[in-house]
Amino acid sequence: MTTNTADRAQSPEDAAPPITDWRGAGLLSLLVLALHGAIAAWQPMPGTFLKYQLAVRWLRDGRLDLERLVDFSPLYLVLSGLLDLLPGDGATLLHHLQLVVVAGSMGGLYALLTRRVARGLAAALVLVLALDRHLLVYTRVLEPEPWMLAFAVGLLLFGDPAERRRRRLAFAGLLGGLALATRPTLLPVVAMAAAMHLLVDRKRASLAERLTRAAWVAAPSALVFLGLFAWAGWATGDPRAPIMNPGTVFFEGNNPQSHGTSAIYPPTVVHANRHLGDVPDGPHQLYRDVARADAGDPALSPRTVNGMWSERARSFLLDRPAAAGERLTRKLRYALHSFRWHDVPTAWRLDSALRTPSVPWALIAALMLAGMALAARDWRLALLPYTLAASQLGVMLVFYVSARQRLLLLPAAAYFAAIAIDALRRTRPRWPWLLGALLFTLTLSAPDAAMRDELYRRRGFDAARVRLDALRALTAERGVAGFPQETLDAMAGAPWWIEWLRPAAFPQDRRSTEDRLADRLLTDLPADGSWNHDSARFDLAGMLLLAGRLDEATTHLEALVAADARVYRGGREVSDPRILLARALALQGRKDDALAQLEAALLERPDDAFALAEQAAIAPVSDPTGDDLLPALLVQRFGAMDARFLLGRAFLAHRRPAAAVEALAPLVEAFPQLREARRLLAVARGESGDLDGAIAELRAANEVGFEPIVLPARTADVVDRWAAMRADDPRARLIAARLLHQHGRFVGARRLLTPVGAFPPALRPTAEALLARLDLAAPEPAAAGGGS
Repeated sequence: MTTNTADRAQSPEDAAPPITDWRGAGLLSLLVLALHGAIAAWQPMPGTFLKYQLAVRWLRDGRLDLERLVDFSPLYLVLSGLLDLLPGDGATLLHHLQLVVVAGSMGGLYALLTRRVARGLAAALVLVLALDRHLLVYTRVLEPEPWMLAFAVGLLLFGDPAERRRRRLAFAGLLGGLALATRPTLLPVVAMAAAMHLLVDRKRASLAERLTRAAWVAAPSALVFLGLFAWAGWATGDPRAPIMNPGTVFFEGNNPQSHGTSAIYPPTVVHANRHLGDVPDGPHQLYRDVARADAGDPALSPRTVNGMWSERARSFLLDRPAAAGERLTRKLRYALHSFRWHDVPTAWRLDSALRTPSVPWALIAALMLAGMALAARDWRLALLPYTLAASQLGVMLVFYVSARQRLLLLPAAAYFAAIAIDALRRTRPRWPWLLGALLFTLTLSAPDAAMRDELYRRRGFDAARVRLDALRALTAERGVAGFPQETLDAMAGAPWWIEWLRPAAFPQDRRSTEDRLADRLLTDLPADGSWNHDSARFDLAGMLLLAGRLDEATTHLEALVAADARVYRGGREVSDPRILLARALALQGRKDDALAQLEAALLERPDDAFALAEQAAIAPVSDPTGDDLLPALLVQRFGAMDARFLLGRAFLAHRRPAAAVEALAPLVEAFPQLREARRLLAVARGESGDLDGAIAELRAANEVGFEPIVLPARTADVVDRWAAMRADDPRARLIAARLLHQHGRFVGARRLLTPVGAFPPALRPTAEALLARLDLAAPEPAAAGGGS
């Protein structure tokens, strides 16, 4: 006999304890496990995300600071550590375990749905959702979300408002506690699981009995919650230290560079993180390092650090209410949109590789919203699904929207979608409802400019990275210099990140990389109206600007501004054509026009960090030094360290090396591992006349990492001047030759090395080896187009 909405009592006061089809749930779990296992075997994982496994190894080796424990999910970290003790690969074991957990969740979801709809409908809906991309991807990414999904389903299943059996209520409380020990985002659901017993069954149960039921749910959760305070106190000395850093996450979704999608780090954290190596979840530590450097207090607590970053974002939202409202609206739309924003690169690659069919998320969202409206008349029965939907949507609205965050909406979405479909089966006529669902789905499936740009960047960067890695691996002797055309082709795949990808030892004697790439991009520019035309044209204009072809760059940028073209570079680089146009105009001597473009950009993107830095570099009111150098608004939104980094780059772009030295020197002193800042500081010192200081900075930057190359032409010019100054010193000539080779100036490097016999015997083998590498290099590729 089916227990559907029509057969059930309309209120928990009159409802019997729920009947659960455990046998069907078990069979469905096995079916989903077999399905997911087959998909995993058929489509292997493209890369692995091992943050927790790395953290466990660091803990075991004594390399992880104790305060770093609050950066990770406590339960998932402990689980990863326990599996690491077992024979075999801990990551593989965890992946297999997550397959089982997710399959069990789908069985539990079926059991939950059969309390409201027919078993056939419940089974069909669960099997459809078992192929949902969110579920398939994050089952295989080693992050806590699959476990949170299981705990959420368990809370809905065992925390039913009609449930009176104490053991099941206690089990619901235990699941709630485990959820809190995994991530704190389900706290509203856990609280409601206990509190709702005070709201229902008031006709038949006394207050004492209802309090007892609430206590059976609340007690296990409360014990675990208290344990989290103990965990934080043990790790940091402050039991109030927030687990998993909600303050920094709030900043990531609400700073001026963010669109409320995925995690947008401040620039210093982005660049420093690239050179940390195998540090588990390094951005969390960098957030503290940057905040402590800003405050001048190396002992700043994690709780204070979270407060500093959240206050920066909060002040922006309060000062710019229109921008805050627009962002909130965008977040809500993206939360319901079919596009999946991934904040884990491995997840995006896996999503792209999957070939399994999946129902559009917008259709699921449409059915969820319809079901929420239909369930309102029996709202007490749906208290927990309502709370789960509201709390997880709230998480995305408060922090940011990502596919990971959206996964936890799945149980509530399934619950309300089942109610909507069940009601639709009995509704006549159906076509208005079907038409409404179709229109909603189509509206929230069409990509906007930010989504198109995200796809454009993700696809291009992955292709360029893979090709460059393959070229580097072809031969250790020749490197990319032996494959100049292939390397140019690879870089053309991701021109917006030239400073992130540009390899060392790429020949640049006759023409710069930027000049050749600009010609290549001109040849490959998609037709106007293509889905990626604006993004590609923006990158072409930026490359022309880097190549010094200002008139051409201005023409393309003015066209993009006139068309109100939008790109979104994830907060890492300039996203507004008006900012690049302002730079081009200023370098042409049109400063008033440049400042007008920046004012327009700041109206569209309030407090944009790149626009503020560009503004300060173009229109200095004086020649300040020290802290007076930094625009107050830029410091307020991002802090002094990020202001220094952004200003240093802008000052160099506008040929103000002395100001760049003032901005960058304190940053490099605080963050010697920030390679890009060191290389920028090297150019600034060299162009300010401190050639010895410039070479020292370049060599220090190479100790952090040899690639990518930043400002190659200007760096090589500084090295040439230093080599001329030290012409009588063989060691200096060898250092200069190595630096010139690194920056693609092979002719100058050969000149410094010839004759090899002039070098002392101790230096001669190194000089001979470098000369041999130069002899292996292929000629520069010919121009692809017009050139300059």
